[in-house]
Amino acid sequence: MANRTVGVRINVVARSLNGGVSSSLHFNGARVIGRLLRLERGDLLITRVDGAGLEAALGRVSSEAAVFPTVANRADVAIAESMKGRGAFEEAEEAFEGVTESPNADDRTLAAAWCGLGECLFRRAETAAASGDAEGAGPVFNRAQLAFMRVVVLYPAELAYVPQSAFYAGRCIQELGGELAKEQSDRLFNFVTRNFRGSRWSDSARQFRRRN
Repeated sequence: MANRTVGVRINVVARSLNGGVSSSLHFNGARVIGRLLRLERGDLLITRVDGAGLEAALGRVSSEAAVFPTVANRADVAIAESMKGRGAFEEAEEAFEGVTESPNADDRTLAAAWCGLGECLFRRAETAAASGDAEGAGPVFNRAQLAFMRVVVLYPAELAYVPQSAFYAGRCIQELGGELAKEQSDRLFNFVTRNFRGSRWSDSARQFRRRN
């Protein structure tokens, strides 16, 4: 009975997403979108599944959505986020990068993918720097900065990702150093504190701006 109720609820979401379109192709697409939304929000039985279990469930959604590439890309980003959340940064980096190369991802998905890729690169560069490999860390910090700046410049309307990306772009510039590092990082930190007051990223930007 519970499974039947879940199925009905997904179908209701699917119909509302597709505006009541009844064709088989559109209904199947909406059904997959409904499943993805539920997995992203964690408000079905999946709430008790995390890590590899969640990634497997999202992987099934991605496979089913093969003819709906925008939905498949969203599922792939969610898989990468799960990998990142459990500390599998190398796998997450590869997954995020795959989405950034897709010609069919929408702006929200691309912003999430570039931000996630930047975070994975930043962590990799930090690890290299902490181990004394400054030469190896530099190019990775640079790649991370470029990934974060793509979000800030290309997807300014995606406010869920812009403040984090601007903050980390500033951090990358600090780590890279150079003659203009203070001016450029301050500009990004000020952008965050001015436009996203009260957010965790505003507080972090203020903290790291003092280090300049």
